[in-house]
Amino acid sequence: KMTEEQGAAVINVNLKGYFNSNKTAALHFKDQKYGKIVNISSINGIRGKFAQANYAASKGGEIAMTKSLAKELGKFNINVNAVAPGMVLTEMMDKFPPEF
Repeated sequence: KMTEEQGAAVINVNLKGYFNSNKTAALHFKDQKYGKIVNISSINGIRGKFAQANYAASKGGEIAMTKSLAKELGKFNINVNAVAPGMVLTEMMDKFPPEF
């Protein structure tokens, strides 16, 4: 039921946003020959998520990008890693029933 626009909006923020910020950081870190990039992903990028194909795809793409950048940038003394937490209790989670 997701529209193309809804799918693209999440991918643009989660994947394209990380692409752009990682590119900016990498250029800066290459000049100084050192740096650390930590991307915040999601466990759903590894295992998928019911009714959130766009979100899971964006986070899976972010994980793949992180792995590729780690290989590309390591020779410049730049570490690239991602963390992939599960559910985190935030205000946004207040909208979900406790059993969720």
